[in-house]
Amino acid sequence: MRRWYNLVGVEWLKARSLYGFGITITAQLVVFLVLIFVGANLDVHLQGVSVRPFFEFPHVWQTFAWALGWLNFFTAVGFIVIIGSEFGEKTFLFQLVSGLTRLELVVAKILLAFFISIAWVLVFVALGVTFGLYFSPGDSLSPVLPGLQIFSAFFLRTFSLLIVAMLIAFILRNTAVSILLFIVLFSLAPVFHSIIPESISWMMPFQAMQNLTPTPDFFGLAVLNHPELSALKNSITTALPSCTSLWLSSIATLVYSCTFMIAMVAIVRRRSF
Repeated sequence: MRRWYNLVGVEWLKARSLYGFGITITAQLVVFLVLIFVGANLDVHLQGVSVRPFFEFPHVWQTFAWALGWLNFFTAVGFIVIIGSEFGEKTFLFQLVSGLTRLELVVAKILLAFFISIAWVLVFVALGVTFGLYFSPGDSLSPVLPGLQIFSAFFLRTFSLLIVAMLIAFILRNTAVSILLFIVLFSLAPVFHSIIPESISWMMPFQAMQNLTPTPDFFGLAVLNHPELSALKNSITTALPSCTSLWLSSIATLVYSCTFMIAMVAIVRRRSF
């Protein structure tokens, strides 16, 4: 156990020393803070319409999970930078010569992704509690408990996206090409999913991850205190299909994550460094 702890510590030191990784982590945090602070201070000049419900308990969990879930793109790019730089600087070869096994090389990266994902969950919870207490009536923390399911779903989405990014980096071994391919997949996946039946699209990797933190009902929340628009919203909602089960999406994402991790181990075992 201590050996794994030391390996993760080494991985963190290497990651922290890379400007590219630090920039992507900082960019995600800054963009998220800007979005929520600007959004929280928007002034909608229409009676009964407000953005305030987005930041009240329990809706703040869905709002933040959705926004931060998409912004995990930055951290994923940071992991591509880590692996790409280690290929370029022959760090993997040095570690193998130093006595590490190929399995340990991969598992150490996976553990780093695991702990970084937990760190983002902590940021998500801290900011969610802060905004929820500020915007919600009363000062009770009881609405935090309904968010536990969303916390785990957000963690799974974050972790699985990092696994996908690392798999691409291990396959291509080139930072620029890996980032380009990841951007293409990340950008085009929603378009591809929109043109195929939902009965099939929910099983696709990126769609399964996205379904873990679905888009909040922004229109419904905004018109929560507007009787006429709220009634219109309800009539529209009844015509829409129900969302894919969170449990099905979680299982699909877990299966993909495990498959991708096994693929990384297989690639590293066969790859010449």
